[in-house]
Amino acid sequence: MTRLTQLCTSTALATLIAITPAFADITAKEVWGDWQNQLTSLGFELSFDESMSGDILTINNLTLTSEDEDQQTSTITLGPVGYHEQGDGSVEVILATDTPVVFKTNDMSFTFNQRHTGLSYIISGSPEAITHSIQADEIFLTLTEMLDKNGPVDNAKINMLLQAVSATSLLKSGDFDEVISDFTIGEFTYDMDVKEPDERGKAYVWNGSFAKLHGNTNIVIPKNLKTDAPTELLDAGLILDFGGGFGSINSFFSFIEGNETAQATIASNEGSLEFSFASKPDGMIDVIQKLALGAISLDFSATDSDKNENVALEASIADINEAVVVTVPIGMDPEQMPAALDAGFTFGADLAHGAISSALSIQEDEEPFSGTMSVTSGDMSLAFDREIMRYGGSAIDTKMAASIVGIPIPTIEASIGETSFNMVGPINKSTTPAPFTFQYKIADLWVGEDLWSLFDPTTLLSHDPATVNLDMTGMGNWLIDIMDAESEEAQNTEVKGELHALTLNALQVTGAGINLTGAGDFTFDNDDLETFDDIPAPTGTLNLKLTGGNTLIDTLIEMGLMPADEAMGVRMALGLFTIAGDGDDTLISDLEITEDGQVLANGKRLK
Repeated sequence: MTRLTQLCTSTALATLIAITPAFADITAKEVWGDWQNQLTSLGFELSFDESMSGDILTINNLTLTSEDEDQQTSTITLGPVGYHEQGDGSVEVILATDTPVVFKTNDMSFTFNQRHTGLSYIISGSPEAITHSIQADEIFLTLTEMLDKNGPVDNAKINMLLQAVSATSLLKSGDFDEVISDFTIGEFTYDMDVKEPDERGKAYVWNGSFAKLHGNTNIVIPKNLKTDAPTELLDAGLILDFGGGFGSINSFFSFIEGNETAQATIASNEGSLEFSFASKPDGMIDVIQKLALGAISLDFSATDSDKNENVALEASIADINEAVVVTVPIGMDPEQMPAALDAGFTFGADLAHGAISSALSIQEDEEPFSGTMSVTSGDMSLAFDREIMRYGGSAIDTKMAASIVGIPIPTIEASIGETSFNMVGPINKSTTPAPFTFQYKIADLWVGEDLWSLFDPTTLLSHDPATVNLDMTGMGNWLIDIMDAESEEAQNTEVKGELHALTLNALQVTGAGINLTGAGDFTFDNDDLETFDDIPAPTGTLNLKLTGGNTLIDTLIEMGLMPADEAMGVRMALGLFTIAGDGDDTLISDLEITEDGQVLANGKRLK
């Protein structure tokens, strides 16, 4: 089906090419000559009949042939194209309506009927600044015949319709050629229905629409550059800027093979895309891409009637905003990332979204499963260059629920008020320490009473939401290039990195009635690996406070989850490191490691 989609898309594009010739001068023959040059530069071989009658140049029997790397030949045959010199310095492009467009490959042949209403295409201006203006009420493509190696493919349907088409393009000539263009399409609709001739009876249906399409492009093209190699084009100064969007998208797809059926509906509203890349004098390429989508919904189902199995999924995501900024060295090998970073490669990406929701149900072997998930909002970011990497993300108000046959509770429920993480640190090989950050947070983790009932049916433990919060900063360096960790040098380096300082800015663990908090600050001597058995010798303090610890131990004993002798061992261990603090069931611990290697707990020497 992929090849079929590609062929149909190529046919539609070929028809549009026929009504949008490449950059032209002001006479009909020069317009046609420039079009030939452009098609030839794209790899097509042309054959045609040409005739001039008065002020109209007509091209008949136009055939475009190309061959790919696998020696697959593609041929496009178009109806007559006319170029009418209007006597006012402009040329009108005439494409006959109700004419065939034929697309052939080694294996397949597609014949479309092309029709249009209200089509106007005018080329005007001067040789240094030529304007192309296109207007059309409707442009149709309808499949009339489809052939494979075995002959006609019956019951194949492909229809495409463009409505309210308007486009302009301005070509400026100088040291560089510049193309400035914009377009709007009121609606693009498509309807495809294809059945493959085999015993399994494969059938595909794909239909939908794009409404309020619009876009604009600014392209700066190096003059007289006889290559289509991207590296050479960019090195010569190629620039591309594109912006566009849509009002809504609605698409339906279904697939049938034997007793198996799958179908999906996708809808979205208010989307936009921006893309640009340009080469700079320093041999780098700036690439910028931005995407914004108002909302996307998906409704998917699949069924196997023989096995009585089915899957159903409903999902939606709102307010997607994504931005990517990349600096790429010209000629970069993506498989050699260390060399690319040395040459100046940088990457940055940010993604944010609004509400996400999904509902999944599965019926398989009489063991049904159903589950739901929702998130209020979230974000993620990744950025790195030769020296540093940043990676982080968050999710707000995550909720999950599931029903599974075979477990002793009807429903598993859980929610998390906030999940976040943030990591910043060096990635390059260096002997100089650099700052790093590690932050991780799970706030207000709640599980439903059905799950609690499995091990605490009488509510002896606190069922309040739990929280884990860890915030650390420090100084360190890598003795290897971690972006080339598989290199021989990295593999042969025993010590991969060095830790010089670590600060615990915040520690909090709450849940089941306890609250553990802490803060600390340490430095490390990487030249002393003897005092603490191959660990860089630390110096600093750690302050901890625990409330509710003894109560939790007593409760676990009462519940039968902790034997009394084990509880005694835990209390003895706590006694070595803690002392009673202010308040009921409160323990504190002030740990210190001195420069001479002593370990103290609340002033009492442990080592």
